[in-house]
This record gives sequence, C-alpha cells and structure tokens, in this order.
Amino acid sequence: MPLTGYDTIKFLINGKIYETVTVKPGQKISAPKNPEKESDAYNHYVFIKWIGFEPDMRATGNMSFNAEFKEIKRTYTIKFYNDTTLLSEQKLDAGAAISFPTAAQ
Repeated sequence: MPLTGYDTIKFLINGKIYETVTVKPGQKISAPKNPEKESDAYNHYVFIKWIGFEPDMRATGNMSFNAEFKEIKRTYTIKFYNDTTLLSEQKLDAGAAISFPTAAQ
C-alpha cells in the first residue's frame, strides 16, 4: 500500500518491476544499479538507459521508467574438417543458414 504524502518511483524491465522506491515529493531520485537482461539463442543485451530518467531528477508524483537495452546479434563460427584438415569456415549470425562445403573444397 502506497504511503500517503510520498511518491512511488518504479523502474521496469519489459513491463515488470525491477525496483520500486518511495520518496518525498521533490526529493532527488536515484536510479538503481544497471540491470542485466539474460542473453537468448539469438542476442546478447546491453543496458543503455532508463527511458525518461535524467541525473538529478526530482520526484514530481508517481513515476515509471523503462529500461532500454541494445540488442547485439550473437555470432557463431562454423568449421568443417576432413579429419584434421580445415575445409571451410563461416562466421554467421545466430539463425542464419549454414552453407555446407562441396566435395571440391
């Protein structure tokens, strides 16, 4: 239950609460530590900022800030060998089609 006379500040990741702070109106808001977003099979994620949040910002009522992440494609190196001889090597983004080497290679 919110405290009377205080502002509730929410920091969100994908619409879910990462951290909530309660401050007096006009009080300086401190952002939480930078969050991490778990990598998936296709991407890594790097925290960029809390959208709308500025350093030295003060509470002006209940406020919410969403995390912004940069999406970085995962890449993989695929190597084809014939015993110990490297036949082909490909650097591919996650999900890209693999081109198998032909017999002439």
